[in-house]
Amino acid sequence: MYEPRLYRDIAKEGFSLEIAYKESDILIVSSAEIEYKEAYNLLIKYYGIVEKYAKDRPDFLNSLSPLKEDSRASSIAKDMIFYSGLAGTGPFSAVAGAISFYVGRELLSSVDEIILENGGDIFIKTKKARRIGVYLGENSSFPQLGLEIQPRNGDFGIASSSSLLGHSLGFGQAELVTVIGKNSMVADAFATAFSNKVKDDRSVDFVLKEARKNDYLDGLMIVFKGQLYIWGDIALA
Repeated sequence: MYEPRLYRDIAKEGFSLEIAYKESDILIVSSAEIEYKEAYNLLIKYYGIVEKYAKDRPDFLNSLSPLKEDSRASSIAKDMIFYSGLAGTGPFSAVAGAISFYVGRELLSSVDEIILENGGDIFIKTKKARRIGVYLGENSSFPQLGLEIQPRNGDFGIASSSSLLGHSLGFGQAELVTVIGKNSMVADAFATAFSNKVKDDRSVDFVLKEARKNDYLDGLMIVFKGQLYIWGDIALA
């Protein structure tokens, strides 16, 4: 579940804290104070639910392709299966986004605004524009990019996948794929799917076309072979 942080320069206005459990390492920035114990217990709760289901159903953990829905599964496991199915990937392509979503949604009962960053994935609800820096390292053609994120009516998700950073299994050649989605689970799953599909110039065009016709997605950015491609509601700061 752990991914190194791609994001830097998340404006820590208001309150911030970090929580970690096993392979999850989460940064929370919020408009009001959140009790560490509350956030930590929520992380343990949802991590444990996912972990138990993966133990009971090994293909949930290991599959690289969509799984059939399971009516007996927990809500978080059902969501991982559903959104990864939309993206054509295995359920764990949405795991970081799912944990962010479920922890973030519960924390929103006590705060108005929150940014919850979990590896390459962000659950966010904001009332004002935010700047988020994406750091790819000196070997990238774009070592650091600043994203300007506009507010929406509710929470939404931002997810990034890079072939240059991290240890997750990947099949593509993109330096960076960043997706803005209706929620953090669908953003996570499609960031993985699109990153795996980007292998040449033709595949970049295919991914952009696929994103444009997907109602669950709001924006897409791809860095590939020194070129930057942007579609939808995403802008550089």
